[in-house]
Amino acid sequence: MRATILNLLTTFAFLGLGGSTPLAALDKRYTLDSNGIKYKVFEHAATGATTKIVSNSGICETTPGVNQHSGYFSVGTNMNMFFWFFEARKDASKAPLALWLNGGPGCSSMIGLFQENGPCTFNGGGSEPTLNPHSWNTFANMLYVDQPIGTGFSYGTDDATSTLAAAPRVWKLLQAFYAQFPEYEGRDFGIFTESYGGHYGPEFAFYFEQQNAAIDAGTIAGEKINLVALGVNNGWIDPANQYKDYIDYAANNTYKKLITPKQYSTYVSTYQKKCVPAFAKCTGLTGNDAACGNADDVCSAAIESPLESLASFDVYDIRGPKNDPFPPETYLTYLQTPAVMKAIGAQTTYGECPDAPYTKFISSGDRGRSFLPTLSQVIDSGITVLIWAGDADWICNWMGNYRALSSIAKKPFLSAPLLPYTVNGKQYGEYKTSGNLSWLRVYEAGHEVPASKAMGSVVSAVFDALKGIKAALSLLSALSTEFNAALNRAAKLPGLPNPKPTQPYWLNNPPFPELVDIGSPRLPETADVAVIGSGIAGAAIVRSLLHERRRRGTVSGSESGLPGDGKIVVFEARQLCSGATARNGGHIKPTAYEIFPRFRNMYGPERAAALTRFQLRHIDCLTELCASEGIDAAEAREVETADLYLDEETFRKTVEDLAELKEWVPEVNVEVWESDEARKKFGANESVAGALSYRAGAIWAYRFAVSIWKRLLDDFPEQLFVETMTPVEAISTSPDELADFPYIVHTPRGTVHVRHVVHATNAFASHLVPGLRSKITGVRAHMSSQRPGDLFPNCQGQRSWGVIYGGAFDYVTQRPSSPDEPQGDLMLGGGFSRSLKQGVDQVGLYDDGARIDALTVSHISGIFPAVFSPKWGEGASVENAWSGILGMTGDFLPFVGRLHSGLTGRKVASKKVRGLHGEWIAAGFSGEGMVWAWLSGTALGIMVDGCEEEELAAAPGRPKGKTVEWLPRELMVSSARMRSADISNLAS
Repeated sequence: MRATILNLLTTFAFLGLGGSTPLAALDKRYTLDSNGIKYKVFEHAATGATTKIVSNSGICETTPGVNQHSGYFSVGTNMNMFFWFFEARKDASKAPLALWLNGGPGCSSMIGLFQENGPCTFNGGGSEPTLNPHSWNTFANMLYVDQPIGTGFSYGTDDATSTLAAAPRVWKLLQAFYAQFPEYEGRDFGIFTESYGGHYGPEFAFYFEQQNAAIDAGTIAGEKINLVALGVNNGWIDPANQYKDYIDYAANNTYKKLITPKQYSTYVSTYQKKCVPAFAKCTGLTGNDAACGNADDVCSAAIESPLESLASFDVYDIRGPKNDPFPPETYLTYLQTPAVMKAIGAQTTYGECPDAPYTKFISSGDRGRSFLPTLSQVIDSGITVLIWAGDADWICNWMGNYRALSSIAKKPFLSAPLLPYTVNGKQYGEYKTSGNLSWLRVYEAGHEVPASKAMGSVVSAVFDALKGIKAALSLLSALSTEFNAALNRAAKLPGLPNPKPTQPYWLNNPPFPELVDIGSPRLPETADVAVIGSGIAGAAIVRSLLHERRRRGTVSGSESGLPGDGKIVVFEARQLCSGATARNGGHIKPTAYEIFPRFRNMYGPERAAALTRFQLRHIDCLTELCASEGIDAAEAREVETADLYLDEETFRKTVEDLAELKEWVPEVNVEVWESDEARKKFGANESVAGALSYRAGAIWAYRFAVSIWKRLLDDFPEQLFVETMTPVEAISTSPDELADFPYIVHTPRGTVHVRHVVHATNAFASHLVPGLRSKITGVRAHMSSQRPGDLFPNCQGQRSWGVIYGGAFDYVTQRPSSPDEPQGDLMLGGGFSRSLKQGVDQVGLYDDGARIDALTVSHISGIFPAVFSPKWGEGASVENAWSGILGMTGDFLPFVGRLHSGLTGRKVASKKVRGLHGEWIAAGFSGEGMVWAWLSGTALGIMVDGCEEEELAAAPGRPKGKTVEWLPRELMVSSARMRSADISNLAS
């Protein structure tokens, strides 16, 4: 061990415990009887440290085989610091080491041991402690220390008057600990603390790292502390701002208002007049003692004390009355018992929070100093930091902790979503994490969060992965209540679409009013193909199928030679094309730099390139088809799209990835705009960190689809039947082994017997294909139409935008200008992560009715003015907002191809039509329908007709060649797809 080497090389007592140590000095171990207590004493020659301990007292921790030690470490002349150490209940030889410190300043860590996270507790009542099943020593070797001297059972000379002065003493204690217990040298080590620990934690962590550096440099001798984590519970970190949070929390918390709006205004005014100027004079962690002490005194007298006296509430848990007896303080009497004191080696009367240490800290102005800069340095050093807070605490409330953390956090943390935090299926709070920094708000918990039932399992999870709290919290997201609820929703049948959906902008002034509610007087008795769904995928399927049949001369009514006279019946539950196609943003936007790395990680670069090119084809296919067929109403056009990044880190990472995209898909040209260039080019403000621009398209998808239907109905009047307001309620199969039409489609208007059933219902596919439950799920999204301000750059409909922030985005197209709309309306959607549960609560929803998510709509209503101000101007308005249902898959790819009976649950008995029938699907476009749906549907139409292996000539709206050559195989229905597309994969 390194301690042995130090014995030979160290000739001085670097701990300041006395004079030099002779080179030949040896460690000493002996037994000492002091005041009736038999200590095992260890004098460490190299450090001069003396420890006096008793082992396995039988107090508190009674789990068989779990060792404990308590007693004193000397940290200076006549400085005896009390400790109580418990081995981990699980795998102690490998478990991390954690230090717990209570706050004060000057409060004993026995509070944490008995009331919060130790091996035993009185929280269940009674005069004797009982084992705590949620003790933190379940997963970690726990060290509780009474510091500074004079606190708890510690005794002797108390020379620590500030947090900075306290840090070296605790470091010396740990050096003595390692000397006594060398088996813990090099273990992962974490500091966990609360309340005034908002001062202690950051400073102690910073000091320990300084000492580690000095040891590395050879300027001091000692044992390095392998500090990997810092956790602060309801911390007093930044007094100047946390005094303001006393006011904000009193006026607006989850549980009860403590002050009126009028009182709130009065207190805020007082804070501005008294606290702000006083704290402006309190700078730095040393010096300015009088100024810092005065600032703390002034603000305490003006804000803290009056608020405490206003109402009858417990400052540590506002749900309870003043001086709430929970957690119970039975342990105070217990620790005064002579038998207990003797057993644990305590030499002095216990003082929970004595005045002397507190007064010294207050007199130095320490309570008024901000340790935010120190905390920031600790975060920057790479140490994993977790700040958590019970949301019922007032004295160091969660608002103050979260705002303090947010004030020093970097953009990735600020833009990270808040996610539900659950334990065993119950939500206990919310959290966010980015890099080595995490935040956790604990619901229904007061100042002493670990005392709550929730927190035992919370911190057990943290300790189980002490070196990677981020990983632990990410795992918890997959277990969160909202996520589980979303999975449960995804596993249920979606039912039929809402018959009264919100009215989107796109359905205004339909170009063919006669098609809105089109239908036949009677349904045909038989048909060759039933297509369920009339959106863009359904239109592509039918067009492709009919055009192939016309090419082959098999399309003419009773002479077609096809069953059911070759009829195709299209069923739509609502009005024509009123689902997702009529509700999206109109983007034809293959975001190649985003989709290529996504699919490269899944399938490798070659297949990722194929999938990227499949999306890219949609720009030309759709714009050329509209041009060739004269579909001017669709406003199909090529545009320059600009993605504006509000997040510098994400922007830089994306730019770095462009080189690989260019290597594999060289035809993609992405132009990079640095912040100043981007603002000048696109008219945005300083919020934009950079931008990427590239080729894309835009389209009025509803008008495009209904124009396709109009042309098909005109061209194939004997073969095509479109039946709106005719939902398919069920599909069954004929028991007749000689049936020509093995499938029976059931609707409220009657039944139709068919040979093929094609599912083009996107999110609703599992309504009729139960095997797709949890494979395709509905996700509610939101869109808006907005009139831009009069200063907004008018691009004549030739530009679209994305606004990228962290892992979220918004998307915008602008319609071409017209005499009635000289600016061109903006079609703005997104804000998915801005819902109450950061978008998770929108997963598994299928209702696009009148109730929309107010938080999401509020976001999309304000994001563009925020990004483009002051070049936004006057006269802007939100004209309409609506919802739509996306069909999401777990691998972000649509399903295309034949469905087997294991998915549908339907086996065909007829031997007569074997191989000449089937169920098919093109669905699950994951919110990117304009770059998946058309060619997926086109390919499926060719498959249903059996021509996928034929070399087909290029035609408007379709590539040339064999379908199997341009349709990526990753889209096909297969057993492997069933695994990769499971919605639970979205957790990762």
